[in-house]
Amino acid sequence: MMLTETTGYDCLEMALRIRPHDAQEVKYMHPGRDLADVFDEQRRDMSDSFLSLRHKNSLLGIAGCPEVKEDVGCPWFLGTEEVSKYPVAFHKFALKVLEGWKAKYNYLSNYVWEGSPSIEWLQRIGFTIQTDSVYITPTGGSFYKFDMIGGFTNV
Repeated sequence: MMLTETTGYDCLEMALRIRPHDAQEVKYMHPGRDLADVFDEQRRDMSDSFLSLRHKNSLLGIAGCPEVKEDVGCPWFLGTEEVSKYPVAFHKFALKVLEGWKAKYNYLSNYVWEGSPSIEWLQRIGFTIQTDSVYITPTGGSFYKFDMIGGFTNV
């Protein structure tokens, strides 16, 4: 497994191979936008915290955590269908990047689509899902807030 800084090629590959539920989530948040463009824009805006995981030159996933205000990061993880072949590797990838983000930010928070199978996974890596805090997108997607206290490095 190889952890690298995300490239423009990674963004294009992710757009072509993204898991359907991850694609739906991104489309709710960025309606009408090309997925590769969304990912590449994010990559350019936060290159220091945008990482890719590859196995034998195959992309498993990408993750990012832009700063939304002082000491607050907005973490997200996206996977390809390959994640199902290497779930332990993707889990370790998440824990590794989380360690860095938790050292950098005092608080991590974002939203997850209510229909996403990733909700249970987010809980396993330490996030709390706030089902009483719902965000409805203009396109009708319902999202739950997920968060974690940061400011330390032991995940």
